Amino acid sequence: MLDTFDAEEKVKIECAMDDLNLDVDTAVPIGLIVNELLTNALKYAFPEGTKGK
Repeated sequence: MLDTFDAEEKVKIECAMDDLNLDVDTAVPIGLIVNELLTNALKYAFPEGTKGK
């Protein structure tokens, strides 16, 4: 995802959580929500080349 937005050098993703085991009926909607959140963050949270994590 960072490569898609050309943000590999600008943004560092940190994930601090325990392992999570989910069934597919739960994992797919959560995956879609997380994807949307990350996409919006990469598009709008770091304007004009600012860096962040």
